[in-house]
Amino acid sequence: MKLVVLSFDDGRRDTFLNAIQVAKEYNIPLTINITSNFIENPDLYSQFASGANMAMTVDQVLESQKMGNEIACHGHTHCNTTEDVIKNIEVLKKWGVDTTGIGFASPYSALTEDGIGPFADMLGNEISYIRSGRQVRREGLFYSFKYFVQQTIHSNILFFDVNRKAIIKSKQQIPFYYGISITRYTTLSQLRYFIDKMPDDSGAIFIFHSILSSDEPGYGADKWYWDKEAFDGLCKFLTKNNRTTVVTNKQLNERFCNVFN
Repeated sequence: MKLVVLSFDDGRRDTFLNAIQVAKEYNIPLTINITSNFIENPDLYSQFASGANMAMTVDQVLESQKMGNEIACHGHTHCNTTEDVIKNIEVLKKWGVDTTGIGFASPYSALTEDGIGPFADMLGNEISYIRSGRQVRREGLFYSFKYFVQQTIHSNILFFDVNRKAIIKSKQQIPFYYGISITRYTTLSQLRYFIDKMPDDSGAIFIFHSILSSDEPGYGADKWYWDKEAFDGLCKFLTKNNRTTVVTNKQLNERFCNVFN
């Protein structure tokens, strides 16, 4: 069986209004990584243009968890410091979020498996796992070339090639996972091809930011959104694919890494 995680960063309003509502129709759980200061003070943030800088409310965060979605950390102020993560957890607890076994999604995918530094001491204590992603500029010129080619011509084969290192194998040595960033240039065909090519007993985390219809504010503002109809098509594909199960990041961690479980 293949495990797929649909992971959403920041705590954008459209995550609740669009992504969760579509996923609910297919009984699919999501992982929502919350930047708590963004929820409390959206006017202070201008980097989430595709989401029109609109945040979920605290009530929507709580309702999301009640619906069976995972709530995870994304830094109180969208930073990669232990202090920011600890503050993030404290605020989530204050709101009434169940933080048992909470995970941390690294903002900007800044953390690497070999460079988690002080976060290593937090694993198994304050946080149960770390999710990051591969930065194009970190992977070298050849990778960058292939990445931008697949983004331009929408090649299924190249998309799989540049992201295959993010496929998660069972029996992880540490609870650290690379996700695959989904942008406006990613096609539904590429995701379907990637999932079909994944080996059995493996997993993948797809990192989303905004899910928008073409008439919504923020559509076209930057690359960090995906079309709502395409997301509906992905959920439908995952539901009908009997070799694939959609889980939360926490559930994937419990299945694939028993270091702290």
